[in-house]
Amino acid sequence: MLWTGTGGRKDFWLNAFNNTNFSATRYAVNQQDVTNPWSVENRDGTWPRLGGSGNNTAQTSFWLYDMTYLRLKNLQIGYTFPKPLFRKLGVSNFRVAGSAENLVTLTSYPGLDPEKAGNNNNIYPIIKSYSVAVQLSF
Repeated sequence: MLWTGTGGRKDFWLNAFNNTNFSATRYAVNQQDVTNPWSVENRDGTWPRLGGSGNNTAQTSFWLYDMTYLRLKNLQIGYTFPKPLFRKLGVSNFRVAGSAENLVTLTSYPGLDPEKAGNNNNIYPIIKSYSVAVQLSF
């Protein structure tokens, strides 16, 4: 097993896809976009106001997130079967192994990958991969 992680790192999570200025880079508007922003009519709004001159996307504590995480980066397991079990088939060695990458990430960070910079516009999530190996010797 290979575990990686960090503790105490903070970064601003503000990029083209989660800011409050609607533009061509915003793909959808949801209920939170309408009900959470501050406005004269909604003074209890928890988000910066929508649209505007861009000052509502300044790097303030609103956009500051804890990037602490713990990730199971790699897990490998294997088993070699006892030699007498397959000797009648002419097999001298039989081994099965498996490997998995990026199985789980434990974090409170809402972005895609806490290892990247928070202002990174990369929209691709971290890839999980699995592999299986069979080794036969005659």
